[in-house]
Amino acid sequence: GRFSSRARNLLAGSISGVVCKVVEYPFDTVKVLQQTMGSQYSGALDCLATTYRGGGILAFYRGIASPLVGAMAENATLFVSYGWMKKLLKVDEDAATLA
Repeated sequence: GRFSSRARNLLAGSISGVVCKVVEYPFDTVKVLQQTMGSQYSGALDCLATTYRGGGILAFYRGIASPLVGAMAENATLFVSYGWMKKLLKVDEDAATLA
């Protein structure tokens, strides 16, 4: 291929971190809002609706930059480490099974 397996793992891990954080972050936002200002909401759905009315979809992503970089670094490290360990242990991909 055009890129080394380490570079592909680095890129795949970074993309994985972005996808995971973008999906997870709104739920974390609602959790944190309920923990810090819980008396303002009657529950998670009320918190969700109030937050959306107050700032639209972007309201759920305020402050995502730093966690996004962290998730990219964490997942990239995991992917590269996993690939490195498979190479170090000489794992035969064709013979490897889940059974």
